Amino acid sequence: MAKDTVSKIAWALEAEDSMKNGGLADYLVRLNTILDSQIDLSRGKLTSLQRKNIVLFMTQDIHNRDVIQRLVNNNESDMNSFSWTQELRFYGSSSRGCYARIGENEDNLANPEYHGSVDKLVITAVTEKAYLFMSNALSDHYCGAAVGPAGTGKTETIKDLARGLFRRACVYNAND
Repeated sequence: MAKDTVSKIAWALEAEDSMKNGGLADYLVRLNTILDSQIDLSRGKLTSLQRKNIVLFMTQDIHNRDVIQRLVNNNESDMNSFSWTQELRFYGSSSRGCYARIGENEDNLANPEYHGSVDKLVITAVTEKAYLFMSNALSDHYCGAAVGPAGTGKTETIKDLARGLFRRACVYNAND
C-alpha cells in the first residue's frame, strides 16, 4: 500500500508539473512508455504476489494515462479545471504528511495501515463520480448511500475509496 500511495503522489506531482510547463503531451508519452514496460514485465515469470502487485500498478497507471489523455484531448492544462480536480489525487509534505485531495476536499491520511496486496478496481467514470460524492459527504461529516442495481460494484467502490484514504468503511446492505 505504501508503494501504491507513493506512486499516486508521484503521478499528481508530475502531472501538475507538466501542466505548469505545458508538457502534458510529453508526459502522456512517458506514461505510455511506463505502461509498455509494465506489460513486458507482466509477461515474464512472476510469483503470484509479484503479478498481483504489477496488475495493481498497471490498473492505476492505465487510469492515470486515461486522465492525462483526456486533458490533452480537451486541451486543458489548468490545475483548477474540473477535469483535473475531480480526480482523487495524493500529495505529501513535510509539514502535513500525506493527504488526499478530490474536488474541493482534502483528507489527511493519518495512521496509514498496511492492507496487504489488494486487488484494484478498474476506475470508470461512475467510480470517479462515486469517489467525488462520497468524499464530499465525508468532508461534511455525513454518510453516503450508494444506490443502484445489484452487482454493479457499489460496495467494492466504497471499500476501495476507504482503503485508499486509510479509513474504515462500514457498509450496510438493505433488502426491500
